[in-house]
Amino acid sequence: MLTVTVIEISQEVIDVVAQHIADDRATFTPMRIKMDATKKGMCWNVVWPDIWNDICADNLSEMEKLHRRYARRCDWQGSWCRVECQRARKI
Repeated sequence: MLTVTVIEISQEVIDVVAQHIADDRATFTPMRIKMDATKKGMCWNVVWPDIWNDICADNLSEMEKLHRRYARRCDWQGSWCRVECQRARKI
């Protein structure tokens, strides 16, 4: 059984994510907490920042900075709309 824990301060975001995690093989556990994700010693399987209001190439430098920051602290990471932002930079 897979356990998915979403650590998020916004209940609205938790509710949106919960709609997309409907799988009998997984248990979804939302945790509505405010935490410092940069706290020393914390590691994760997946890191997925989604802090951008707009989808635009301007977000890429911040995404790259976050990916460098968490590179050694997670098994895999991505960012909300990263591919779309990369496409926007090429246009």
